[in-house]
Amino acid sequence: MSVNANQLGAILFARRRVIVGVALATLLATALLLAVRPRLWTASSDVYVDFKANNPLDGTMYSSLSATSDDNYIQTQIDMIQSPAVIERMLKTQGLLVSDGANGTNDAKARDLLVQSVARNLTVTGGHGSRILQVSFAGDSPTRARDGANAIVNAYLALSQEVSQSSARSVSQQYNAQLEQLRREVNTIQSDLTKYREQTGNIDQQPDNMESTRRLHDMLSEQQTLQAQIRDARARNEATGKLLAAGTRPEDLPQLATLASLNELREGLTQVNRQIGTVDGALGRNHPTVRGLLAERQRLQSRVAVAAQAALSAQRDDLARLQAQAAALDSDIEAQRKHVLQQLGERDRIAAYQRQLDGAERVYNDVLQKYGSVLMASSVTLPRMVVLHVAGTPVKPSSPKVTRSLLAGMLVGVLGGIGLALLLELGKRRVRCAQDLSRNPALNMIGHIGRPVATKT
Repeated sequence: MSVNANQLGAILFARRRVIVGVALATLLATALLLAVRPRLWTASSDVYVDFKANNPLDGTMYSSLSATSDDNYIQTQIDMIQSPAVIERMLKTQGLLVSDGANGTNDAKARDLLVQSVARNLTVTGGHGSRILQVSFAGDSPTRARDGANAIVNAYLALSQEVSQSSARSVSQQYNAQLEQLRREVNTIQSDLTKYREQTGNIDQQPDNMESTRRLHDMLSEQQTLQAQIRDARARNEATGKLLAAGTRPEDLPQLATLASLNELREGLTQVNRQIGTVDGALGRNHPTVRGLLAERQRLQSRVAVAAQAALSAQRDDLARLQAQAAALDSDIEAQRKHVLQQLGERDRIAAYQRQLDGAERVYNDVLQKYGSVLMASSVTLPRMVVLHVAGTPVKPSSPKVTRSLLAGMLVGVLGGIGLALLLELGKRRVRCAQDLSRNPALNMIGHIGRPVATKT
């Protein structure tokens, strides 16, 4: 069933007494509720909160909050103000909260109820780019509202200061523990270094000046010389063996041409051969002089052969001697190398101990030097809070709001009256205007009583 504007206006005009009655009744009920509802006064205090951190380079304070973390920090401060710790501290300062007595459970419940009651009357607003927090407290009297707001702010400032001091004490304890640990570490490293030096007997800290290292270098140089001599001796023996295999006599070997003793025998043999050639044709073979010269030549030839064979044996023995000398030198070099490596290892370990000791002492001295300044201006970040406005005594109550409540009650009453009028009309319809006759096509309108109604042609 549809109702147009004319029909709705006719219905509301006909039921105007119902609408007015409901509106007046609602307004009266609202006035009665406002009269019996207790009044609350609200006092507010403004607190400026900034977050400062210590600059470790120059000790100055700077703001460490960024745009992204600013709102998070302010929200944390809001939660801190509304926390039970601040409320309980506020109640204790006002003498409203006492310690648990014999009835611990009942006192705890009463305390929780009291804290919850205060929390319901406490409102903290701020953030959204602003670092000013507005702390509002509602009370049943202007003085209680004022005292409650100021007590909440004072409790928040006291708790923040306590937290800051606790952080500073924690940092001091950490530095004390670090200094003690570094002191023990320095003493331990020094003790280990001393014990190791006593065990090894090594006090030299300059490996380049070690006598054993120079001795090893000399032995290595000698080894290279021996190896070159062995190669030369082996080459001479191989050349000699080839000449002997080709039928060369030992005394005719070129390797033996430089021997002075052999050369003297050869010169003597040459002189004897020259004398034999001189007297052989004149005196004949059987002459005693010739026979003596022949015997002398035979003796010299034997001595040359024996000397050549001895020189050849000495040449061969020289290779074996050099090889034995090289083997002994290799053994000495290996032993010397182990000794040098052992000394180097000992010095490296001593150097490692020394580096650890120097590093630990340097860290210890740095920490000890900065310890005093750390106690006064540590890197612990501290909030800076300033009370911009102390809560004053409110002049008028904040609740209930009479004008707004009466206007709201009037609006609700009018809407309720219109709704009731529509319900009554729809439950039992009546003819209110000419359009209502159109619901029944069998009925025709004969005339209209009252003011004329404009009709469309």
